[in-house]
Amino acid sequence: MPPSRAPLRIGKPVVAVCSEIAHVPLSLLRVRRPSLCGDGFQASVRVDLLAINRYGIAFHWRTMSDPQGRLGAVLPSPLCRLTPAILSATDRNGARSNAVSLDASVCPLGP
Repeated sequence: MPPSRAPLRIGKPVVAVCSEIAHVPLSLLRVRRPSLCGDGFQASVRVDLLAINRYGIAFHWRTMSDPQGRLGAVLPSPLCRLTPAILSATDRNGARSNAVSLDASVCPLGP
């Protein structure tokens, strides 16, 4: 019998800024930081995150989706210098999420 594969997702991935990631205990974070949460990605694949501000300056980082195709990533502090910006996520298979607006409120201590 061939190995089972993760089910394919139907629909477009969706991301949003959330207050915290459920699977990362706050005790592990030095500063409570907003996070990016998402769903609808292929299971267990690399996801590229790209934020671009109004001047065209970009910030890129990577994370992995979990086995259910969900995403949870703490927003990196260098991103604060880029706000306001638009952020989107693209998985290894080219599925692109909605765009999310980021403003200075994602930086609890300011940019």
